[in-house]
Amino acid sequence: MATVGREGHRARLRQQYFDIGAEDISTRTLLELYLSLTVPRRDVKELLYAVMNKFPTLTELFNASYDELMSVKHMQNATAMSILTLNEILKRSEKNESRLDKAIKRLIYARSIFENDYEHEGIAAVFMTGDLAVKDTITLHDFSLSNKSTVSKITNAAVQSNASSVYLVHFTSGNDAEVSEDIDFLCDLKYSLRQLNIEIIDYIILSGSNDIIMSQNEKLRLLLA
Repeated sequence: MATVGREGHRARLRQQYFDIGAEDISTRTLLELYLSLTVPRRDVKELLYAVMNKFPTLTELFNASYDELMSVKHMQNATAMSILTLNEILKRSEKNESRLDKAIKRLIYARSIFENDYEHEGIAAVFMTGDLAVKDTITLHDFSLSNKSTVSKITNAAVQSNASSVYLVHFTSGNDAEVSEDIDFLCDLKYSLRQLNIEIIDYIILSGSNDIIMSQNEKLRLLLA
């Protein structure tokens, strides 16, 4: 007859993870499996219940401080440190994913802004933090690049967002011959934002035939300096 014990239960937890799949396994089972990996050779059921009673959601658990974690009955230092470390790893991972530090990332994000509206011309301003993570985005459809009010609206929004930098996305069905209007607008906006120490890091023109990323264009990138 097979022996039933803690090690057998741990093995079944691991097997459930692979058989059911990480997305479909219950939160309770997933948490129990995680705790079992941080507490070798000891039943974690009592710790599991204590943790779930103290922190009803995973968000609350992984945002808890060290002292809050250690206040849980049966909590060990190694488990508390594991939870804190994992939380920091996840935060850094999310931060890196949200950073628009490369032109291709900015282009993908730019396309996503207008993906549900390919019929109307628009201009979007993407406001970012000092490490190029997105803080906020505004989109204007009733606008004119030659109208000073467009510069004012984006400047005011940048101030409200407390942005460190911004990049612009102009969605148009026009052609390259109309870029001169974008250049004039960029220069006016750059002057306005520079008074506030807000940098324009890119200007992207999305058109039906040819997308332009100024930061990647040998001549146009000079306009961003």
